[in-house]
This record gives sequence, C-alpha cells and structure tokens, in this order.
Amino acid sequence: MTKILHLTCSPRGQASESYRLSQKIVGYLLDSEPTATVIIRPISGVPDIDESYATALGATERSYLEMFVEGSMSRSEELIQELESADFVVIATPMHNFTVPAALKAWIDHVVRVRRTFDVTAQGKLGALRDRPVFVSVSSGGRFSGDRAHQPDFLTPYLKASSVPSGCMI
Repeated sequence: MTKILHLTCSPRGQASESYRLSQKIVGYLLDSEPTATVIIRPISGVPDIDESYATALGATERSYLEMFVEGSMSRSEELIQELESADFVVIATPMHNFTVPAALKAWIDHVVRVRRTFDVTAQGKLGALRDRPVFVSVSSGGRFSGDRAHQPDFLTPYLKASSVPSGCMI
C-alpha cells in the first residue's frame, strides 16, 4: 500500500498557507493513488538532539550509544522508520528568517544520520535510503523566487543539500 508522509512545520498548523498548499499536493497524489495512506506528522514538537546523540554521531565508527537506542536516538529511529516506510513525502513549511524553521531543522537533524541514512565514503556522502519523491510547499512573507524576488532564499538550497545524504529527491 502506498504511504504519503505529510510533514507540517508551521506553528500556525492547518491555518498556514504552506499547509493549504500542501493539501493540494496531497490531493493530487491521492487522485493518482486513491488507496494511499496519509500519515500526518506535525513536527513542531520534535525536540533538538541531545548530548548522547551528538556524541554517538561525532564518533568515527559505530558507538554503543547507537546500539542502545534511547533519548534522541530513539526519537531519531522512530522518525527514520516513518520516512523509510513512505513512498512520497510532502513538506509544508514556512520560511523563517530566509531559511528553514527550527522545527524542520530539528526533524532533519534526526533523519539525516551518519551510518543510518547515509554513509561517508571516499567518494563523499552516499544516501542509504531508497529514493522517493519529496514535494515542498513553502510560504513566506514575500516573493522569494524568480526574477522579482524580494528576499533571499536559503531554504531551498538547504533542503536540496539535506535531501541528498538521506536518499530523498527534492
């Protein structure tokens, strides 16, 4: 069965413009996959990573902290498994201060994890997850793309760079 992971990042929730736009994307996907399951994940409550997580990931090889999953590592594993099971990912996000909101950054910190969702090789960082389409609906307080952009956009290049190690294609 097809699964759509729908991440919502705005503190305004369903009242946000990014959420409304993302609903159209989810609707389009459901038109082509009517039996798909939609998993809605509000990520405003995803906590920052903790010290044991940072210590484990800072090690040059697998640490015992990665084997005994607790704290942030446990939350990370849960979010990664949710991502792994998804066939499509739809992200509804505002742009905060020209870039990624803190909630989305926290989610990325949990799912882009060395030795789990990507490996470091002599050729660079290689994604360990299968590719899947990712759709991002972005809202901002002004125009941020095209010839008439009124503000810088650091969100789009950041998301593209973050998606490569985890095996998602934005």
